[in-house]
Parts: sequence; structure tokens; C-alpha cells
Amino acid sequence: PRQGIFARPPGRFRVEQGVTFVNRFEKRVVVVTGGGAGIGWATALAFAREQARVVVFERVREAARASETRLSELGLEGHGLTVDVSRSRDVQRGVAAVTIRFGKVDILVNCADVMHAAALHETAEDDWDRVLGVNLKGVFLISRQVLPMMIKAGAGVVVNLGSVSGLLGQPACAAYSA
Repeated sequence: PRQGIFARPPGRFRVEQGVTFVNRFEKRVVVVTGGGAGIGWATALAFAREQARVVVFERVREAARASETRLSELGLEGHGLTVDVSRSRDVQRGVAAVTIRFGKVDILVNCADVMHAAALHETAEDDWDRVLGVNLKGVFLISRQVLPMMIKAGAGVVVNLGSVSGLLGQPACAAYSA
């Protein structure tokens, strides 16, 4: 039998298709913005596989519903909400819905982003505002909304994902690199 740090607490591990899951996030409430596709979806799925209560915020209703359906089909707990993180009222409504249902947010993963490919002098102001509204303002709005409850609880984690484009810059993606 395994001993010490390699010991497996009863009921805390499970194996699916040869992969061992630890259930580290059991009963934790995780909000993943942009969780309908790409890295956001992979993040939501990883937390759900570790038994977290995952809530995906997506701007497009169909993407939010699809995330919820896919998690459910895998036998995992997941919820999809239509939330545009660039709009304060949407964020307030989304966080309120999570709080009413679960009473808390333990982990926030800011993964929502939009890309607009154009050089700075070819970028329309509306495109600039849309990209920065989601990629920058969205992180501010939702973090501002969940931090007070995390501070009150004395615990919580905020993870902000970013792109290497923010460090190196991309001449053909001025707004995205800002």
C-alpha cells in the first residue's frame, strides 16, 4: 500500500479512461469567463473533472448552453450563463445568479477574449473599444464584482489569462496587443 504523500485518501480519487483525478476542487465554485471554446473550455472541463461546480460565462447564449450541455453529457456539473463581461450590468447579473445558486465564488478564471486583426492605423474605434472592452475592462468588471465576497470569506483565487501578444506586441493586431 502507498504511504506518506503517495497515500490515496479514500473516496478522493477516481480514474477515467486511465487518467487519475484527485477531486481537488470538490464543492468549489469556479467561474470561467469565455469558457465556451478554446482555452476557456479546456479550463472549465478540467475544473469540472476535479468535481468543481463550474459556471461558464459566455457572451453568446448558444455557446453558454452548449458548454452546459457538453459538461452534463460527460456527467459533470456545469452551468452556462449568457454574460457579456464588457457590460457592468451583465457582470452584476451573472455574479448575482452564481451567488444566489451557490452562495459564493471560490475561483474566477478570466479567460474571455476577442481578437481583431488590423494594424493600428487601420483599426476602427469601435473595434478597439470591443477588444479592450472584453480583454481588459471585462477582467476589471468581474474581478471587482467577486473580490469583495472572496475578501469577506478570507479565501479565493483569481486567475487572469493573457497572451504573449501583450508582451511582444503584434503589428497586425494592435488592439489585441494593447
